[in-house]
Amino acid sequence: MVMKINLQFFGGRGASSGLDKLRQVTVDMNGTKITYRSERGKTYKVGLANTVAVTDEVPKTLKEIVNRAKELGYPIKTYTNREYAQYEKEYREERKKASEQLDILWNEVGPRPRKGWRGH
Repeated sequence: MVMKINLQFFGGRGASSGLDKLRQVTVDMNGTKITYRSERGKTYKVGLANTVAVTDEVPKTLKEIVNRAKELGYPIKTYTNREYAQYEKEYREERKKASEQLDILWNEVGPRPRKGWRGH
């Protein structure tokens, strides 16, 4: 007896992998940019320094936000999971370079450390 399995119901690396799923939306409202991000099935309004505060939960899905912004005529920028991963990687690299530059400047400008100090 040969058993056939219909593979369309099993996940895998195709369309169900989630790489092209909507992850983040930035809406430009007359010069004010507001970013919404979906994490763990909930939508959040992103604060400063790329952080998400629990209190900034939005009771809408990203698709609803996109549709509403289009109705009102606001320009939007959407990020899929793949695009968001690239964005996050570039952001982390930029922050690392800035931190290294600040460390160098601090060591050049700061006073000579006393015995027992860590850094300045």
